[in-house]
Amino acid sequence: MARALTFDLGGTAFQAEPVKLDRKKVYGRTGTAANVKKGRPEAR
Repeated sequence: MARALTFDLGGTAFQAEPVKLDRKKVYGRTGTAANVKKGRPEAR
């Protein structure tokens, strides 16, 4: 477990632990798609 951080805001101190964010939940998922048209040679 991570150690708690102490914040001082306007003379009031409070503690909170850092939380790891899952980038997929924050930004969503992306996919990669390749489209190849018939009759065209494949790229090398």
